[in-house]
Amino acid sequence: MSQSTLTISGLEDFMQLVLEDQVLQDKLQACPDEESLVSCVVQLGQEKGYRFTDEEVREKLAQIREEHEFTYPLSDVPPQILYFY
Repeated sequence: MSQSTLTISGLEDFMQLVLEDQVLQDKLQACPDEESLVSCVVQLGQEKGYRFTDEEVREKLAQIREEHEFTYPLSDVPPQILYFY
């Protein structure tokens, strides 16, 4: 398993943790824009023992956004909402 695969797996594990933790959800929902959301995800992930990069978070958000747009065309939702999708 490559390092990239491990970090993406860690990011997905962290995303699952966020879905189960209201405090983490509140912190991420307070981010005013996507760039601060990315930084916050990386920082909170590190605090919980996960390791992934800003770029990996951006790629995951883009993937989620693409899936969301396919399912809900023409919807305009903030990146924080996509994170919990």
